[in-house]
Amino acid sequence: MEITTYKDIKLKNGQVIPKNTKGFAYPIKDQDFGCEFTYYTGKEAKDNTIILRYSSLFQPPQAKELSEWVFDSVCDSITGEPVEPDGHDSEGFPSWLLALGMI
Repeated sequence: MEITTYKDIKLKNGQVIPKNTKGFAYPIKDQDFGCEFTYYTGKEAKDNTIILRYSSLFQPPQAKELSEWVFDSVCDSITGEPVEPDGHDSEGFPSWLLALGMI
């Protein structure tokens, strides 16, 4: 899935992936907290792939929305598709409740 980062992401090595960096996010099988993110830097369009938490790449929902989902039978996946609270969408991305470790 093609995405644009919504904030600056500082990596442990000190590198910063700037806000509005374009790239592709891919779910990792049997991994609900993070995904692979491939992005391009510089004029050479060098390929970089790292593993990041979903909450670093996608803007998490507000606390009110999360609390509603805890008591509902449907919530949004990372990509915005309606799924079961402990489910995954058609591309394999988890619900926000799974991604944030709430269930």
